[in-house]
Amino acid sequence: MSNENLNPEDQNGKANRLGYGQQPAYGPSPTAYAVPPVRYPRPPLTRAQRRAALAAGGVGFPLMSLGVALLTVVCTLLLVGTLAEATGAWVDGTSSESEVFTRSLAELWNDAWWIVCGIALAAVVAWVAGYLTSVLVMKRARVNHPIGTTWAGIGVGAVAWWIVSTVIGTLFQIVPFFRLDGSSSSFNDSPVYLIVWTVVLAVASAAVGSFAWWWMAHCLRARRPAQLYADGQRAT
Repeated sequence: MSNENLNPEDQNGKANRLGYGQQPAYGPSPTAYAVPPVRYPRPPLTRAQRRAALAAGGVGFPLMSLGVALLTVVCTLLLVGTLAEATGAWVDGTSSESEVFTRSLAELWNDAWWIVCGIALAAVVAWVAGYLTSVLVMKRARVNHPIGTTWAGIGVGAVAWWIVSTVIGTLFQIVPFFRLDGSSSSFNDSPVYLIVWTVVLAVASAAVGSFAWWWMAHCLRARRPAQLYADGQRAT
């Protein structure tokens, strides 16, 4: 039987059975969630990068600390000399002792100014040598952000060194030094004090620098390992 011979009710029923005459159901639209970006886990430092960070901190931090210490000595000498000259000028003419003191101080400063300049130059050279050594050693081992790691290591190492040096100085003051004859005295009374103090500070400074540089290299390591794509570009 053709569709023309069907009455309207039969045509509507057939259309409903086939699904053509049904109205679409309007419901709440599904909620769209943003897909989070893929975060690749950071791989650990390679053996070469770890050794480079330890070496850079163990050599660079003591050199930069030496430069800062020498620069502190220069600033202290300049401050003391300025205060002494100001005091001598203030008491000038009051007594013969003040005139002698002012004249002697002026002669000493005129004779020793080149020593102060030499110490300042040595301080700058030591600091720059430590900084360049740190950056170049880590860059050669492809440590991520060698300059940023160096500056971060300087900050962390400075705080750690202040704590460690304070503890070492306190121990050197309270721990007695035992002589060969069995008697004990303070380290300050022994000529070996300066040598022992220098060696301990150098070793402690290298240890603090190595730890600070390794820690900062670990924190700033690349999120994905350095590898080459098929087109020859390094992954970032």
